[in-house]
Amino acid sequence: RDRALEGWFLAATRKASEQLEQDLLGKSDELGLPVVVIDWKPDTFPALAALCTCAPDVLDSLVNTEAGDLARALTSDGASALARLKREMETWNLGFDRLRTLSHDYLDAAWMDPRTAQAVLGQDVAGGAVSTTIDRPALKEAFNGWWYGRAAEDAPALVLGSEGVGKTWAAVQWLIQESDRQPVVIVAPSSAVAGPADMTSA
Repeated sequence: RDRALEGWFLAATRKASEQLEQDLLGKSDELGLPVVVIDWKPDTFPALAALCTCAPDVLDSLVNTEAGDLARALTSDGASALARLKREMETWNLGFDRLRTLSHDYLDAAWMDPRTAQAVLGQDVAGGAVSTTIDRPALKEAFNGWWYGRAAEDAPALVLGSEGVGKTWAAVQWLIQESDRQPVVIVAPSSAVAGPADMTSA
């Protein structure tokens, strides 16, 4: 029911049956929602044990120090199983940090490659692909003033100006320069966004 749900995780201290896993994978395909099984299969290094090795201090606080010490002792043995589990998560691009990284990579590609910029924004904003890009300190200061001021109150910014004066270039350049401080960045041409007449209060 939760549209913001990133995935379903089945964590079990015993082996999940093959039938159950097949049922869950079918549900995953039906809903387009990741289903990750982290169980305790006896014929291989258990995924649950591998997960425990990446945060023994959590076991110290939630279970006891003996469990934490066991996880620490298994760190090298469980490295390949943990790497396999991480790859499975990466396939689905789960987690805020992963999505943030992907969005920034997408922005970087548009800034560095004219073809990508044209595909993403419908115009060439690839300022990073040329050596003659002009830095605009006044605009950067204005963006920073908004970001560290009104943006904290969820106030949107609107960049206005005549066509062809470099509004998009300036905005994308600022996003690139301040990317370390940015959350997930979604870049889209204005033609892809609903016009004021199409908006509703919902």
